Amino acid sequence: PNHMQAAGELAITLGQTGRLDDALEVLDEAVDRSGDDAWLLANRAIARGLSGQFEQSIEDFDRAVTLSPDDPQLLASRAETKRAMGRLEEAAEDFTNALRMDEDGMIGVLVGRGEIFKEIGDFDLAMADFNAVISRDPDNPEAYGCRGEVHRIQGRHDEAIVDFSQALTISHEYEGALMSRGIAYRQAGRADDALSDFSKLIDQFGETTAALASRGETYRQMGQYQSALDDFNRALEIDPEDAIVYAGRGETYRQMYEYEKALTDFDRAITIHDQDGWIIARRAETYRQLDRCEEAIADFNRAIEIDPEDTWAISGRGETYRQMGRFLDAVADLDRAGGR
Repeated sequence: PNHMQAAGELAITLGQTGRLDDALEVLDEAVDRSGDDAWLLANRAIARGLSGQFEQSIEDFDRAVTLSPDDPQLLASRAETKRAMGRLEEAAEDFTNALRMDEDGMIGVLVGRGEIFKEIGDFDLAMADFNAVISRDPDNPEAYGCRGEVHRIQGRHDEAIVDFSQALTISHEYEGALMSRGIAYRQAGRADDALSDFSKLIDQFGETTAALASRGETYRQMGQYQSALDDFNRALEIDPEDAIVYAGRGETYRQMYEYEKALTDFDRAITIHDQDGWIIARRAETYRQLDRCEEAIADFNRAIEIDPEDTWAISGRGETYRQMGRFLDAVADLDRAGGR
């Protein structure tokens, strides 16, 4: 047993220093020698998950849970792996079972389950979990940040900004809260505050694709197109495969009437991510403005298939029909969209 403990601790040290392959080699040998040891299996499961070996990770967690069914931390760790795999309902179930065993001692599990409910779109349950965390641990910055994100997604921007600000008061190094507050400011029409947050984000944490793209999008919405292009260009230097950045730059070019450059960027964005209705609809609008109406209709149709409630795309298709002289089709779409 002492040898197994030492092997497990060595593997943890190797993993913490980024030597995952070496950690897995140590753990494989230890598991082979020990037979069924829940602690070793759990550590190998974590290492496998960090290495992207999710199916093998789940196999190890399943064996560990069978051996030690009353360990809530095993269930919580398995839930995190299932979440990374997109198996959200199963992850929520594991978190719930872990909480039944030790509700008072697993604040982090409540946050994790709330995050899953948010990803699923069950915002009431997500809010209940985040509220429960805050009531027990009012200095938990992650809970405020997560609750703020639910407020933001549901359009309650003022409440979101309050929560993000509280998270940042507790933890000045909370990068995600600063990013999300900037987005909430922009969505609330407070562009100057958004720019301040995104610039602070870049100054404090360095240039990232997400921060530059978010600031670039804010500049675009303010009509400061050259500043927007500067940020989008820099973001693409960091990550030349980011569809959202190409789309933002393409929309900037479209608003500058540089339609061919816009099409080039939209084409690139759609090649990377072909199921984003927003990007497809903006390329459609570019085609319409170039009087390439058949191509515009094809793209608007695709965008509407992806999101049948996209009134921007529906009204854009209506405008294209009107441009083509198909007035009955135009009226139907424009009525459906309620005007553009």
